[in-house]
Amino acid sequence: MPDPQSAGGGEPVPRAKRAVLALAAALIVALGFAIFLNGIRGNFLFDDFDSIVKNPAIRQLWPSWKTVFQNARPVVERSLAVNYAIGELDTRGYHLVNIAIHVAAALALFGIVRRTLLSGPMRARFGAASLPLALAVALVWLAHPLQTESVTYVAQRAESLMGLFYLLTLYCAIRGFDSERRRAWHAAAVAFCALGMGAKEVMVTAPLIVLLYDRTFAAGSFRRALARSPVLYAGLALTWLALAALVAHAPAAVSAGFAMPLMTPGQYAMTQFGVIAHYLRLAFWPSPLILDYKWPVATVAQSLPWLLLISALIAVTLGAFRRAPAAGFLGAWFFLILAPTSSIMPIADVCVEHRMYLPLAAVAALAVCGGYALLTRRRAEAVRAEGIHWPSLFGALVLIALVAVFSGLTVRRNRDYRTEMAMWGDIVGKQPGNDRAHYNYGDALMKSGDVQEAMSQFEQALKINKDYPEAHNNLGQALASLGRVSDALPHFAEAVRLRPTDDRAQYNLANVLLAEGNLPEAAEHYDLALKLDPSSAETHSLLASILLRQGKLDDCIFHLKEAVRLRPNEAMFHCNLANVYNLLSRYNEAMAEYRAALELKPDYAIAHTGLAKALASTNSTAEAVEHYQEALRLQPDSVDVLANLAWLRATQADAHFRNGPEALKLARRAVELTGGKDIGCLEALAAACAETGSFAEAQEAAEKARGLAVAQGLQQRAEAIGRRMALYAAGKPFRQGAE
Repeated sequence: MPDPQSAGGGEPVPRAKRAVLALAAALIVALGFAIFLNGIRGNFLFDDFDSIVKNPAIRQLWPSWKTVFQNARPVVERSLAVNYAIGELDTRGYHLVNIAIHVAAALALFGIVRRTLLSGPMRARFGAASLPLALAVALVWLAHPLQTESVTYVAQRAESLMGLFYLLTLYCAIRGFDSERRRAWHAAAVAFCALGMGAKEVMVTAPLIVLLYDRTFAAGSFRRALARSPVLYAGLALTWLALAALVAHAPAAVSAGFAMPLMTPGQYAMTQFGVIAHYLRLAFWPSPLILDYKWPVATVAQSLPWLLLISALIAVTLGAFRRAPAAGFLGAWFFLILAPTSSIMPIADVCVEHRMYLPLAAVAALAVCGGYALLTRRRAEAVRAEGIHWPSLFGALVLIALVAVFSGLTVRRNRDYRTEMAMWGDIVGKQPGNDRAHYNYGDALMKSGDVQEAMSQFEQALKINKDYPEAHNNLGQALASLGRVSDALPHFAEAVRLRPTDDRAQYNLANVLLAEGNLPEAAEHYDLALKLDPSSAETHSLLASILLRQGKLDDCIFHLKEAVRLRPNEAMFHCNLANVYNLLSRYNEAMAEYRAALELKPDYAIAHTGLAKALASTNSTAEAVEHYQEALRLQPDSVDVLANLAWLRATQADAHFRNGPEALKLARRAVELTGGKDIGCLEALAAACAETGSFAEAQEAAEKARGLAVAQGLQQRAEAIGRRMALYAAGKPFRQGAE
């Protein structure tokens, strides 16, 4: 960050110049927030869901020490935890922090460039223009649209935060080289370097860059640099151990490493020559910008032109360390920072724009300072007219125009980050052969309710890649949502075949098998889903429903208890468990679960009905009537409630609870709703008729009920109805407990 106290080399800064420095810093801050602020309401995208929305680790601000080391990037995760603690999942806070990080990094870059141009090797050539040149580099880097992925895409805070610590490490090291407070500045450099190691692994190159800088602009040689600042370099080297510890303790990454099945290190290296050339092109012509590249693995023949180009640039960089050390340092900055991700270690994402976050600073510095050097090559007297230095004026106008254009492009690019649909639609338009883009665009369309268009996107993804398990799974979900269960089944089956470890695919396949009536296979896939994810309460509940139908009541109760344990605040799970207890006549346990359900959801009609049945079975008639009446208020046409309350009102031994007219009204409504085809409703009607003295009608209703029972093979029930018919024939109503 710009230091108002000295201008480099320890010289005090005049008051007027301090004011100019403050204005320059204010301009950086103002421009940074102005051009990125329109992305503040952007939704979470892509990796944001795993890093933020679905990440339980950020739900607590102060995790255990062990938890911190379970992530290779704990500094980023803790910063996200702070955001969550302040605003939970309000995206505005996350975006504001990202913008602030980028602005702070630009200020650090401004300070680095200004001090570098004032250093011994550079002072004669660039010292007089150090401040405007440093400001120009910082503004170009700040406003460049290539930076949007690192700033507006929240999950890429890892890149920008690492970038900030990288720049602060170098800035503090530079300050310490010629400061009386060398130890303090170098301690700060080591601290920032350690923080950077906890932000992203690319920070591994920072100690080397500091040493190269020292050799190029301060000490003059590696030997002298190490001799002058042994404590600094020892401290920086120790941060590598911190990084090694983080990587060793963190879970193994499935998207990076030398054992990646997608490509060999040689294939990756060959491909990266073209990718680096692409990065360079985007630095000068930032279009089109693409969040998710479908970059093909290149052959040696395809890579040859880019191999020659990049090899030539590396050779020029190495040669420049003798003739033009400053240019050599910029080249080294570019290639060294890209080396961890763009060399030989395969990474699933072959090309991503955020990797240019820091390397772009070298391109900006070379372009700005190189342009200045070209414009001022001739003696000033030869190009002045009427006191105006025309080359300098021309250069300033070009820079203003460039920053303005970059700012406009950045503002426009930020709009693509506002919604998932906008971003994935943008990618599909730019890369129609990108199967992952079609899949994610379809996913965004599904969330918006446009199922038909979502299906077309999933189908397009499968045309490009028929072995895309997620696309099969989501196409199956789209078809199932339209009621096309038979069409969904083969897609879920294919998703499971391609990725049997996907618990959601197993779950979805089980759902359609259940809908098709294939209970054994449905149970098998629910069981597989639970082995992959035992924490799914829904899966436990659905498996329990099958086990209930299969008569495996002990297993059913086990899974229902698991559902309740996992989701104790879900009333439905309590009610489902209570229903099974009721079936087993375990009324006390049933009542406890029903009451728990009603405490969570007082207007839960099914729970009121079940509790009323349990209460009636334990002779708690008064309370049973209350719950039946509440259930009837909530569901006036519930046949179950109408029939059961009618039966209770017609057959209670205690006259206090009998009410023949009410029972008759309830029973007639139940029979009307079922078209006279339900045994229980007809039994209730017969009992109500007998209670009101209509014995002939009671016999008629009972006869219909007995006929249905016989037809359904319910012999014992038919016999019980026959015994009641004998009472009705004798002119006697039925009373509970009389059988």
